Amino acid sequence: HRASIQFGAEWKEKLLKLLSRRRSTQEEKWLKLWLLGLTKKTAVNLGVKSDMYKDYQRMVKVSTDEIVKQLKWKPSIIELANEELERVALSPSDSIWLLQIAGAAVLTIRGSKKAIAGKRLEKAIARTALKALGLTEGKHFWLNIGRDLEVDREIDAELITRRGRIRIDIALIGKGNQEVSEDKLGRVGRNGIVLVDILGTRSQVPRNAARHEVRVIQLRNNLALSELHSYLEPLMPSGVAIKKPPTDKKHLNRVFSDLPDEVFALPTD
Repeated sequence: HRASIQFGAEWKEKLLKLLSRRRSTQEEKWLKLWLLGLTKKTAVNLGVKSDMYKDYQRMVKVSTDEIVKQLKWKPSIIELANEELERVALSPSDSIWLLQIAGAAVLTIRGSKKAIAGKRLEKAIARTALKALGLTEGKHFWLNIGRDLEVDREIDAELITRRGRIRIDIALIGKGNQEVSEDKLGRVGRNGIVLVDILGTRSQVPRNAARHEVRVIQLRNNLALSELHSYLEPLMPSGVAIKKPPTDKKHLNRVFSDLPDEVFALPTD
């Protein structure tokens, strides 16, 4: 509130610059990340280092402004009020930014809730990837597969194949907590797929995956969708066509832009 009054429309940029000039307390280090809509863990997983904060903030601003433009939101979505300060009506872009800051702060302070959001995001990623390959939910793949006599733990997705079904699970855990990825290997079983965001250079997961006959695909290698296509194509039943995705950013963006909005919705159960 004070920053928006003191610095005006560029309060985010100027506040980040101010916090970056001096020796930071722990709370100020958190605030710098919150201004980007990140927690320490998400910054590490995304590879956003302190010398990248300014560029990352600029990138987020471009994305936020584009959302406002597409949705045609009107001004004054959120208004800041304080007995000691004048009321400030935030622009749609700043309103979104404030919600991102609040979300990052809540996850930092009450991190126990993040697992729920993470699991929902993983399922949304599975749906988006399979839809982008031309597959139909409820016909070719299924989400939120509960435990049963065959699988003793929940699976993010199952996919139809020539001989039955294979399992897909996602682990967005960054370079740390490799035991999570190891757990996924046993969960999906032979010929299953584990999608991870990134693996450490010394990770034993690829070697162990080969032993389990499981395919591990890193989302950060920039060709994850192509790798998923290459693995799935020979497994598809006769008559089920799977689309070969483009490899350049421009055409990939078009593929995802052409998907209906509900594909990206986070499951609620």
